[in-house]
Amino acid sequence: MRILTLLSLESVYLAPLVLGANGLKILPIDPSLPVLTIELAEGNRFERKEWSDVQKFRDGLIPDEEGQAPLTTAMEKVAPPSWRRSAFRHKVWPTASYMDRVHAAPFFELIAVRDRYDLQQTLRAGRIWQRAHLLATTRNVAGQPLNQIVELVDHQRLLNQHPQAIAELAELIRDTNWQPTFMFRLGYPIREVGPSPRRPIEACLL
Repeated sequence: MRILTLLSLESVYLAPLVLGANGLKILPIDPSLPVLTIELAEGNRFERKEWSDVQKFRDGLIPDEEGQAPLTTAMEKVAPPSWRRSAFRHKVWPTASYMDRVHAAPFFELIAVRDRYDLQQTLRAGRIWQRAHLLATTRNVAGQPLNQIVELVDHQRLLNQHPQAIAELAELIRDTNWQPTFMFRLGYPIREVGPSPRRPIEACLL
């Protein structure tokens, strides 16, 4: 198990990888545009923009976790989807693009293993992230998974595509003996963010 630290200077190379893996068409689009004005290829079904969905599913990505201004977060929860798209497109609400937020993080961490498909190594990597996140929280440091490029490895493997993501990760860490399996970013938050919705424990028991 190995943990690699990437400094903010490397975000110039890292940010396009993250956005590209996230299904964003970043090359022909002004990077200052908010992320919600760009069509995502996949993953929208896990975005809980409707407050009723947040309460129903209690998982996925919610407006409160995006780090936007309080007014923007509040309006995202109550505005219809067409209003949200128009507001972001015309910059009615104060917002920051996803590219800007990736560049703003001072540290990126990669947890690497010898074999990302070995179950024991994968579980150990997950436990390391959980403990690191809890420790960071006690030190008033914010942490967020940034695992899109690693997930793209599985996506390309499943579709029998060229393993471009593996090559990009190898170039990023400059060591083919280790396989990144989880990536996250750390930094000091500029505003308080409430806790994510939690499922009752009985809903998590098998």
